Formats: sequence, structure tokens, C-alpha cells
Amino acid sequence: MKPVPATAIRFLALCSIFCTAAAITAQQPKTPAGTAGKDDTKKGLPKVTKPVIKRDESDLFFDPARPQIPFLKIELTPENMAKWKAAPRTYTPAVMIENEKNKFDVEVKVKGSAGSTRDIDDKPAITMKIKGKDVKFHAMDKIHLNNSVQDPAFMCEWLCASILKDANYPHTRVTHARVMLNGRDLGIFVLKESFEEEWMKRHFPDLTGSFYEGGFLQDIDQKLVKHSGDPAEDNSDLTGLLNACREPDEKKRWAELEKVLDIDKFLTFMAMELMMCHWDGYSEKHNNYRIYFAPPSKKAIFVPHGMDQMFGDANYSVFHVPDSIVANAVFSRKEWRFAYFERVKQLTPLFSPARLNAKVDALYPRLAAIAKTTSPAAAQQLDEQIRNFKDRVLKRGDGIVQQIRDVQSGK
Repeated sequence: MKPVPATAIRFLALCSIFCTAAAITAQQPKTPAGTAGKDDTKKGLPKVTKPVIKRDESDLFFDPARPQIPFLKIELTPENMAKWKAAPRTYTPAVMIENEKNKFDVEVKVKGSAGSTRDIDDKPAITMKIKGKDVKFHAMDKIHLNNSVQDPAFMCEWLCASILKDANYPHTRVTHARVMLNGRDLGIFVLKESFEEEWMKRHFPDLTGSFYEGGFLQDIDQKLVKHSGDPAEDNSDLTGLLNACREPDEKKRWAELEKVLDIDKFLTFMAMELMMCHWDGYSEKHNNYRIYFAPPSKKAIFVPHGMDQMFGDANYSVFHVPDSIVANAVFSRKEWRFAYFERVKQLTPLFSPARLNAKVDALYPRLAAIAKTTSPAAAQQLDEQIRNFKDRVLKRGDGIVQQIRDVQSGK
């Protein structure tokens, strides 16, 4: 983890908050993107209008109130297993059986980067595509099974997705699954939906924009993989964002950024990443992110990804200037720095330790039931990891509040 810098001093020096607060506050939107749901409005959080999303079978599948997590058996023939081991990153035919009854033809490949990749004979993270005309797995064509080797509590991805949902911010939904691979019980996995068309429809009314995948440690000055938008070779929207960030004239830079970047959403995105301690996300490492240039404005909206190492440092700085190109450009304007400070304050109730740990407590029995079927040692280990995770959540929530106080007091 990063050492804690003198964040409050640096932020105040950049922002001059208290000299301009009254004037700037008058310019800020009263209700930002990114607050909570019905229960939290009663606690004083701003009320937001959530988009109307057509519900489908996936809603029940990802519902945390489900009493049991799915049991997925993945089976490959000896021939296909040999092919998969020879080329683990290549899709290989398999069969997946859900809860001993629902059978799907699928293709599987190993996923993960430096920290999470495991051999097929170990506990591999898996991307799975559902095959067959008009065949879907709970309204999805593709899912990810994360081995959670960097999160032994199996909670980071799920809890962060829950926070993003409460903030009304685009996110991938998360649940869990017990996975068996060719007769080997691999235990609990974190199951995530993929950035497919079904996901796009849930968050954006118009799917004709360009959708980019941020590669490993790649900022927007790199050639990012483009998954949608015509023509495929036209990266002018991404180039326009880069050029706006690098415009040497400050006033022109800010004017151009307002044309190509959804500033309001980016403030929420950056605040969320830093409040969650996403040291491996876009803001800090220009890693683990997606960008959608959403019509009709075609302004860039960043989406977080790879949230399996979160809440790791109670004092992780919320107010330093991150290293990424877009974050630096946004923080170059005093008004946006102040708006960011206000956004952090508005989002802070979503990080209430009591609130978040109640979510963890409600979900824990589903995971514990699986761990108990594995071994007493596995059940005890999960229990210890959950306690440790809840303690991290508690300390992080308190740490955010303290950082806000330090900035306000000028420490």
C-alpha cells in the first residue's frame, strides 16, 4: 500500500477551499450523481432518481437475499482438458451443470493477471461463455468466476459493487458460486457479470457509443482495446479526451474537458476509487477500468473494474492528486477540486462501517454454509477472514471521516 502523504496540506494548497468556498458552492449541483437508496434518504442522504431498468432473470440471480449460492460443475472431456492445459487462455469447449439440473454447453478459458492467475490444476479464475442459439445463463451470455486468491474473505468485489449500486453508478453485479472442475471441488468463487450487451443495456439507453477496455497499466495515451462503436478503427473520441487533458492553455483545457468528459460522474468515479482504497484502479495506476463515450453527448464515463484488493489501508489518502492523465487534468481546476471535496463528503455516508458490515453479516451465512461442507478448517478460516475484513471496513470508514476533518481544520 501507498504510504500516507501529507494529503490535507497538499489538497488545501491546490484547492484554496476556504477562500473560495462560498462562491464555488453556489455553482455546484445540489444533488450529485452518486448517493444512496430509499433507506438512506431517511438518514439525510441526497435523494437520487435511478434509471428505469427492465428486470430480467439476472436480477433474481444476483439478489443477495437468495438463501443459497449456485453450485456449478464444469466438465471437460480428457481431450478438451488436454487442449485447455496446452492453451489455458484460449476458449475450450466444456459443459456446465448448475445445481445438478440445468445443463449448458459452454466455452472456458483461464483469466486473471499477475496476482490472481493460477494453473488449471490449482484454482484457476475462469471466464465462461454460454453457447447455443438463444441460450442464456440467467439472461447472460458470459460470466467470470474469480478465484479470489487476493481476497480470502470473498467480499471485496461484492461489497464494492453494492456501494456503487447505492451510489447509482455503473458497475458489474457480483454474487458467489461453489465450483467443481472435473470432479475437484474448488470451493467458493466470486461470480461477476461481464461487460456484454446485457450489461450495457442496464446502464446506458444508447449503445452506439465507443466502449474501451483499459489494458494492464495503460492510460488513455495508449492504444486501448475498443469493444463497440463504429467504425472500429476510429479512436477519435479517445484521442479527443487525451488532447483535452493535454491542452496547455488552462481555460481551453477546461472548456474542452467539459465537452468530452462527464465531469460530474468522473468526480464520483475518482472519489469511489480512492475511498475504497482501489490502489490498482484507474486513478492511481491507470489500470482496471473501462470507458464508455455515452451518446448523445458522447462524453466519457469511466467504469471501475478489478476490485478485489480494497479497504486495505485505513488512512489511504482520499485527497492527494492521483497519477492518471484524466485525474490530473480534472484536478488542475480549482472549482473541480472543491467539487471533488464536496463529493467525498456526500458519498461518505455510504461508507458507514455499521451500514457496510450489516451487509457483510447478511451475506456471510451463504458462504459459511459452503465452507462448512468443505472442512472445519475452511469454515474457521473463512470466519477469521470475515472478521478481519469487517475490521478493515470499520477502520476505513473512520479514516475517511478523519481525513475530511483534517482538511476542514487545515491540518
